[in-house]
Amino acid sequence: MSARARHLLLTILAGLLVVLYIGLLHHFTAQGRPSVIGGALALLPLGITTAWLAWVSPLRVLTVGAWVAIAALLAVNHEVLAQQFAYIELLQHAGTFACLSAVFGRTLAPDRTPMVSVFARTAHGSLPDALARYTRKVTIAWTTLFVLMATTSLALFFSGHIAQWSLLANVLTPIIIATMFLVEYLVRRKALPAEMRSGLVASVRASWPAFDRWADTWSRLSDDPPDRKAQAKPVD
Repeated sequence: MSARARHLLLTILAGLLVVLYIGLLHHFTAQGRPSVIGGALALLPLGITTAWLAWVSPLRVLTVGAWVAIAALLAVNHEVLAQQFAYIELLQHAGTFACLSAVFGRTLAPDRTPMVSVFARTAHGSLPDALARYTRKVTIAWTTLFVLMATTSLALFFSGHIAQWSLLANVLTPIIIATMFLVEYLVRRKALPAEMRSGLVASVRASWPAFDRWADTWSRLSDDPPDRKAQAKPVD
């Protein structure tokens, strides 16, 4: 199998796994009933992230040990987790957007550089006045979206509309974020001259510092293995 075909296959497989995860999490959450499986699914992203952070920590033995201890504690108390897992999702969803709105909003202060302007400097270097004004407006747009997402999430959850909240948190959120990137890219093409624009992938790369590391890892997974014959030593 060629590198291109393997890359495509891995991409499709990853996409299917994400869709399956989202569908299962929404299914168990929207029911509004205790669920051990729902609790495990709710903790999966946080568990994977913290496991990776523990593994790459300079204090690996200590952090991995703490991770295992917390995981064991959660497993022992799985009944409590099953009853309260929706609150874990709420904390991850509303909490994430509340933090993002605070981080982006703080950079709009007169003595600070707007967050999107920082990303733009990564891609362009120095910013012309027109681009600086545009990136400030985009920062305001993202901050507004984050605030709306956090407040809508809290309002739906605590008003008892769990099924609707689950639809927002688990299904619509990635669609909304992707749509926001696409809309901003289309607006940018109209509002800025070509020399001040970057592509959609470059925008994601600038706004997500982990993109380069992820792309490098994905590239290594999809590359063809080296030719063993070429590496073999000649026989005298």
